[in-house]
Amino acid sequence: MITIRAAPPEHHRWIAERAKLALHPEFMAIEAVDSEGRIVGMVGFDGWLPQAVCLHIACESPIALRRLLPAAFGAAFAPPPAGFGKVAAIAPVLSTNEKSLHLVRGAGFRHAYTGRDWSGPGLDYEVFEMRREECRYVPRNVRRAA
Repeated sequence: MITIRAAPPEHHRWIAERAKLALHPEFMAIEAVDSEGRIVGMVGFDGWLPQAVCLHIACESPIALRRLLPAAFGAAFAPPPAGFGKVAAIAPVLSTNEKSLHLVRGAGFRHAYTGRDWSGPGLDYEVFEMRREECRYVPRNVRRAA
């Protein structure tokens, strides 16, 4: 059994290590935990913009990912107080991370920009975007929310 819940700050290191993130005070996350309380997946939120938020995903289980994605996009797109009410989710991915590139494309993100040398010489970042109205993980009424 997988439970999805808000991740307390002391758990944020789990995703930071796996996604190579620098944690900031405004970082928030939801986590998937198994029946033994072990973290098996997490989605982090940061890079807050007035109408968008950056998502970072780390997962050790396909089942956890299937449970996390609707919760993560619900949090990003649902209007307050149920969610953040954003119109776009952004996913920055290191261009050499094939597994993450596959994951974000499969989730429905589309490529928006390539940041050349953002992580060092020859290490590009691919920036992906998902618009609220395109997100298959949230109900239609959320997709149309103003």
